[in-house]
Amino acid sequence: MGVPKALIVARTLHILMLGLLIALVVYLDSASWRLVGVVVVAALLAYEHSLVASDDTQQIKCGIFTMNGVIAVVFFVCWRLNLLMRVPRP
Repeated sequence: MGVPKALIVARTLHILMLGLLIALVVYLDSASWRLVGVVVVAALLAYEHSLVASDDTQQIKCGIFTMNGVIAVVFFVCWRLNLLMRVPRP
């Protein structure tokens, strides 16, 4: 496949994932911390893709492992905050 096509596939799948996360937030009717988490994840993914260029593969390790770890932690924290801040319905 090669690096340029692999980067296109990765970008496409990340965009699809963001769309599904937004759909989930809308479906769960919770546009507070969960939405903040999705926005931060989108920004971090954009930064991750800016690190990795098709002609310079040295940053792939940083982009894939470090940024995905940060994304996972940020996403978990935002979704957990949403559960902790939720007001029980009567």
